[in-house]
Amino acid sequence: NISYDIPEHGLVSIMIYDLTGKLIYNLVNDFHLAGTYTTRWDAIDQQGTRVPSGIYIYQLRSNNIIHTKKMLLVR
Repeated sequence: NISYDIPEHGLVSIMIYDLTGKLIYNLVNDFHLAGTYTTRWDAIDQQGTRVPSGIYIYQLRSNNIIHTKKMLLVR
């Protein structure tokens, strides 16, 4: 699960990348009102294939905000 706060309304995107920078999954791409949200990544790629255990990067973008964090997927 990924929890995040949006300080003001706007378009929000959360993208999942592998360590080489390859886009794995477009998790969120929607308009959000200001507030706290939680979304779930089911550890699949854009084709619906399960991805292996490892370290992944997720990047949240909203208005002028960009947050990038690492996450560990353990199966």
